[in-house]
Amino acid sequence: MDRGARRAFTLLETVVVVVLLATIMLLGTTTIAGLLRVERAASAASRRLAERAALAAQFRADVAASAAAPESGEGETAGPACLVLRRPDGSHVVYRWDGGRLRRRETGGPETGAALLEAEGAAFTRTTGDPPRLTLRLTESPGRHVPARTTEITATLGGDLR
Repeated sequence: MDRGARRAFTLLETVVVVVLLATIMLLGTTTIAGLLRVERAASAASRRLAERAALAAQFRADVAASAAAPESGEGETAGPACLVLRRPDGSHVVYRWDGGRLRRRETGGPETGAALLEAEGAAFTRTTGDPPRLTLRLTESPGRHVPARTTEITATLGGDLR
């Protein structure tokens, strides 16, 4: 047999190949895990934006379709955590911030909740003038070391009724 001919890999060569493959697999797994975290965060942000857009559309439609924002109605008293809207037909829509959720109720109808689980607070404000404007201010704190974010949704009372 010729001494110069090789018929197999040495143990050292095999160990080097196995270590390189393990390193490549570790880098690939870490990359995939990071991509999944980014995708979850992007999905949550997209869902939160869609919820805010739906809430803004509903709030603006309710305020525009209302004739007044009385101090009380439907057994509720208006304030920073509650907004009462009276429609031209005499029915009411009530928005109430309670227990981390913004709830909306129509006269004789069930309460519906817009899921604002990340929001820490909501407040309603009114401006006097012609026409009056109502603002819903949502406050959320996305995490530690990040300042709180405020979202304001403003609508004109009465919309095209005036």
